[in-house]
Amino acid sequence: VVVQPLPPERVDEPSILLGYPVELVEAVGAASRAVAIARGRMPSGLTKLPTVAHEASSVSGLTVSVLAEIMVVTELAPLALAAAYWRGLDRGKRAEFEGIEASFVELLTKEGVVEGELTLRLFRWFSAPVELSLEITVDPYVPGLTGSREAVRRLLEGDPRLRRLLGVSVREAEEEPITALAASLYEELKRASLAPRRPSEVIGYAYYAPKLPVSDLRELAYLLAALGEDEAAFVVATAVSPGQVLGYAHYRYYSRGFASIVEALEELARGGRRQPSRLGRLRVADLGEVDHLLPVERQARLLGVVPADAAAAARKGGGLVASMESLLSVLGGRGLLDAIKAGCVSYRVGTLLGAIDEARCKSM
Repeated sequence: VVVQPLPPERVDEPSILLGYPVELVEAVGAASRAVAIARGRMPSGLTKLPTVAHEASSVSGLTVSVLAEIMVVTELAPLALAAAYWRGLDRGKRAEFEGIEASFVELLTKEGVVEGELTLRLFRWFSAPVELSLEITVDPYVPGLTGSREAVRRLLEGDPRLRRLLGVSVREAEEEPITALAASLYEELKRASLAPRRPSEVIGYAYYAPKLPVSDLRELAYLLAALGEDEAAFVVATAVSPGQVLGYAHYRYYSRGFASIVEALEELARGGRRQPSRLGRLRVADLGEVDHLLPVERQARLLGVVPADAAAAARKGGGLVASMESLLSVLGGRGLLDAIKAGCVSYRVGTLLGAIDEARCKSM
């Protein structure tokens, strides 16, 4: 396994190229059997190597669908759904999945691998007491409520209807208090956000995988994103079983990450919209010192703090870093290629981050 930000110019050994933009994969020459599972629209013409791509599916989902032709992928498919949650592919009117993941859900539900229903979309809605679910739910992040046990208790105890939710899970609760809580959360989201919010962020379909160490697939997406910023994450993932990786991700997130994510988002929500600066062709919204950039960026965008046309960056080790996902979204495949070649962006090996050289970016 080789992790690098750009595909090779030529493939001389049997290979699978994962996650590269279609426009970059199209230029790869192949002297051996190879296939690309790429990001973006499926190429309409012939390519130098076989390419699988779909705009409405995650790379993980595409990979599982390809592997399903030659092996049993039941254990991998729930992880692909977690990746789809991270990509925001649950964007139907009632938070239904789109693309390949929609067929995964149907199959995995029939096989009992995942379970789900139309529900209040709090983390661990199927098992944890509502007060704990409210406290740990980062998607959606509700400023002043997420991460604060005291604020959650005040909310629930301050309304006779909501008081009936204490000590029971969303699945166990009666319809009236759940409806009241959903309305309250949605109104608070709208009040706290500088961008439009969708009702399906609060009420919609949600799925979990009972046999995984971290069952809630929406929660799992954030745990893995936070883990991906750690330079040791790739080593951990290749050295132990998937179950051990998920267990480690859970421990690391709640022992070292969750509190810092809440702290960063509370500060960003109070500070209002970040005005991006221009570094050559790259627009950057500087979020300051943020330990877990990917989860913070995701919710900061939903809150409207970070504009869509700017990469969110954090100050780490005296310089700026941004997620490769964010840089790709803003620059496009060829733009990112140019930025890397110019020294504006350098990939931090084994992570999901790229370092930004401000001086070199300005000269692009």
